[in-house]
Amino acid sequence: MLGHYFAIALRNLTRTPFTAAINVTTLALGLVAFVAAYAVVAYWNHSDRQFANADRTYVITAKLALRDGSISTGTMPQTNELYAKYLKVDFPELEAIVRANAWNQQASITADGRGARVVAVAVDPEFLDIFDLPFIAGDPRTALASPDGLVVSEAAALRLFGTKEALGKTISLGGNLIDATVKGVIGAIPEPSHIGGSRSASLHFDILAPYALYERLREAVNRPQPGAGGRTQGATQPGAPPANAQAPSGGGAQAARGSDPNAKPAGAAAAADAPPADAPPPAQNENWLGGYCCTTYAMLKRDSGLTGSALKARLRDFAARRMSPEQVKLASLDVGAVPLSGLMVTQLDAQLLGGARGMLSITTVLFGLGSLVLLVACVNYANLATARAVRRAREIGLRKVIGARRVQLVAQYLLEAGVLTAAALALAIGVVALIARPVYDAVGIDMRAATFGDTGFWLFVAGLLAVVTLLGGAYPAFVLSRVRPIEALRIGRVRLGPRFASTLLVGAQFTVASFLLIAVMIMQAQNAALARTGLGTTRDQHVVINNFRPVTGVAGDLLRAEIERLPQVKGVTTMAAAPWSDNINLDLLSRSPEETASSQTTFANNVGYDFFETLDIPVLAGRVFDREHNDAPPQNQDQGSQDSGPRPTMNIVIDRVLARQLGFRAPAEAVDQTIYSPAILGQRAQPFRVIGIVESHPLFLAGLGATSNVYRLASGPNVQNLIVRVTAGDVSGGVAAIDAAWSRLGARVPIQRRFMDEAFNASFEKFARYNQVFVGLMAVAFFISIIGLFGMAVQVAGRRTHEIGVRKSVGARKSQMVLMLLRDFSKPVLAANLIAWPLAYLAAQTYLRIFIQRISLTPLPFIVSLVIVLAIAWAAVGSQAWRAARAKPATVLRFE
Repeated sequence: MLGHYFAIALRNLTRTPFTAAINVTTLALGLVAFVAAYAVVAYWNHSDRQFANADRTYVITAKLALRDGSISTGTMPQTNELYAKYLKVDFPELEAIVRANAWNQQASITADGRGARVVAVAVDPEFLDIFDLPFIAGDPRTALASPDGLVVSEAAALRLFGTKEALGKTISLGGNLIDATVKGVIGAIPEPSHIGGSRSASLHFDILAPYALYERLREAVNRPQPGAGGRTQGATQPGAPPANAQAPSGGGAQAARGSDPNAKPAGAAAAADAPPADAPPPAQNENWLGGYCCTTYAMLKRDSGLTGSALKARLRDFAARRMSPEQVKLASLDVGAVPLSGLMVTQLDAQLLGGARGMLSITTVLFGLGSLVLLVACVNYANLATARAVRRAREIGLRKVIGARRVQLVAQYLLEAGVLTAAALALAIGVVALIARPVYDAVGIDMRAATFGDTGFWLFVAGLLAVVTLLGGAYPAFVLSRVRPIEALRIGRVRLGPRFASTLLVGAQFTVASFLLIAVMIMQAQNAALARTGLGTTRDQHVVINNFRPVTGVAGDLLRAEIERLPQVKGVTTMAAAPWSDNINLDLLSRSPEETASSQTTFANNVGYDFFETLDIPVLAGRVFDREHNDAPPQNQDQGSQDSGPRPTMNIVIDRVLARQLGFRAPAEAVDQTIYSPAILGQRAQPFRVIGIVESHPLFLAGLGATSNVYRLASGPNVQNLIVRVTAGDVSGGVAAIDAAWSRLGARVPIQRRFMDEAFNASFEKFARYNQVFVGLMAVAFFISIIGLFGMAVQVAGRRTHEIGVRKSVGARKSQMVLMLLRDFSKPVLAANLIAWPLAYLAAQTYLRIFIQRISLTPLPFIVSLVIVLAIAWAAVGSQAWRAARAKPATVLRFE
């Protein structure tokens, strides 16, 4: 019996090869999206399982939110150094507690007498107990045990020494401040893993240093330098609101490195060439809201009885019971843990969806999009199968006449759907295999790693085959099985199912397509706005030079003066944090100094003289910082307590958005007004005098909810980034002159410079990929929807031929018939848009919440979406409408 059904199914499919090919192609497109989503998520979920201790290793997470709702980090897999300290006290059942601090992506070192830049990570020695890394030289049990030992990657050894035989060789760190010895060399780390050199890995490193060595280096580079006025660089302010920086390694909140010694958000640290000064303060001033620098791993003892769920339960109040009352009043801090295999997903959530306030996961988004496209494909198949079944009415009637039962007909048509689905699924798997390599080269995700060689994947494929067969074939199978023989045999055509069924199917398809189209347009508009800000409107190039004097040996004022003399240079300024880095430095500002006053969260930028002129940021009212007005803040300003005297007023510049948020109706109203960083966490209120208002011009992507900017004048060793504006007429000559000036000043390390538009592109890359995914899915969904609409047009036109004949017999014209059919075809498309609009609005708000600079949501993308969808729908059904309108009344009414 089954063989008979199979033979008939193949005969029917080969009888109409074009229709079968269309069905297979559209269904395969939906399956490609869904199978690819599964492969990517499976890759992430298999992360780090190759390590022997992965099943008992967890990563500590934190979720920080201000009570007023203005900031929420989402669940981030990063902590400050207090966590490891108190985990050792609270959890004796843990075998190892390990910190990993990616302190520098461009650390200056000297090896074999040559300067170089490397990615440096500090870890506790027990890191090698948790992760059995593939050592090719050295002993993993002792490599990090000595305070001057280093472990280097095989690739770094080849680059630094020209050979893998690097054991015993010396590497000087921090501009020759400290010498260390290579005690181990490791080879490539198997993927998938959050460690290693893959583009999908978050903890990249060239060298691993023991935390003791890192702390010695931190102490050395943060000693007061000559000419620094006796100030210690990078001092962290205790008890401040959170300052969060997502490290280039991906995800989580960090202390705002290199941002500002005066900023109320905690964690301002030293240079890019120096480890951050984020050591925990004395117990009475412990700051749980800032200094987020580390990934903290906790490995359970095998016989302790402590489970992962029990660990998470005991961590719930881990931080809350140690926070000061002032900190508890200001913010909530939820501590948790994720299995090591879930770290990669948690990091991606923090990096890409941190602004979504923890409501979404990247896996949910990816599976959701894949499921939507697959649903469109299944609905399209059902629609086309139903339209095609109209022409199979005589076959159905004959089968019933000779005794076929309804269940046999259902089985026959489900088997046909199964054969078609199997062909589409085989094609989809082949396409996924073909695109796996380009995807790996682009984003570092190997879609084959956890799929083709995994039994679970093939079980998933079998289940997917059954589900898609039912989704696509159930409706036409059950409708066909209800056909009455006498009606089918009379003219060979029948009416199948209720009239609204095909309309609902097409409406569902276009709801998804319209949703994706609106999402793409809003993302494109947001991305274009960011690009205008990031790339600027001037043709001149901006070069960012990192100069941390303890490491480079070059005085900042001397470097600036030398570069200002170059003929290709049109402007020079300074900034604490490099533009378009992952730094996040936030402050609270209010019209009143009272702790209870309503405040606004804003992004704090610490800049030098000539900043706005060099970056071409328009001044809307007042003035900007200049030397004639002596805008420099007072040195050695004490944080003080509430009982101390008032703090001196500092001059600031704010942008248009912050002026509006603070209640000023026009920019000019804010000039010479006093605003405050309120009295919180036991500190005195800091008064600020607004001297000018500038146009909104963010230089960072993410702000954890902040959408405005405040600028403070900063100087000294913490302001380590020099921004040079080079004339567009001689960029190469200007860069060469900058390099020559660096060499003339006798720098101890190679120059670290970067074009600002390169920094923007690197920072924006992950969001550009997001947009590409949406564009691809939208194109697939539209193509499938158009095919489905065409199928509906065939079905409806066939149904209404008799009606059209009657109308034409009483005088209706062809144009009237075409307009009538187009109007009816447009109804499900219009309804689909009305359903898609609120869904797309919510999705757009979630996406825009990630950024500091956000476009305004206007009705335009929604209206444009409706026009595009209608135009595509009319183009798709126009030929069928015209064909139906040309029907001759005598032909269609001859049986009446």
